[in-house]
Amino acid sequence: MNSILAPYQALVDYERSFDGQVWIDFTREHAEVPILAVAAYLVVVFYVPDALREHKPFNLKSAFALWNLFLAIFSTIGTPLSRGPR
Repeated sequence: MNSILAPYQALVDYERSFDGQVWIDFTREHAEVPILAVAAYLVVVFYVPDALREHKPFNLKSAFALWNLFLAIFSTIGTPLSRGPR
């Protein structure tokens, strides 16, 4: 039974030892990250639709079906593990 719960225990240990201060310090030192993200978002919103206007539509039905299957399996496995023994 321990071998089954080993990956779960590793996640619990990671959560308990997580130090958020590292990420807080990173965001304080790198103010350019959100600025670049907003700039990229604006380019995508205002320029990509014009560039794709002449392009034929993508057939994403299979990709979305696989993605939804992955999410369903991940949620089915992850929910009991996240609510397991603490």
